[in-house]
Amino acid sequence: MGNKPVWNNIGEFELTIQKSQVGINMWAYFYVRSPREFHASEEPGFGMIDDSVTFSYEVLPPRSKC
Repeated sequence: MGNKPVWNNIGEFELTIQKSQVGINMWAYFYVRSPREFHASEEPGFGMIDDSVTFSYEVLPPRSKC
């Protein structure tokens, strides 16, 4: 949240959820960029991209251990 965007070439990410975020509706934006020379569009803050995916979800509390 509020972090500077960083591109990686491995297609992985990590997101740490804090207890204070439980019950909050959160948004995650993912941008895809190919290694080719030309790209489909420009996204402010990210530069040239080829596609994007947006997820909206509510942060749930941890499951109780059985």
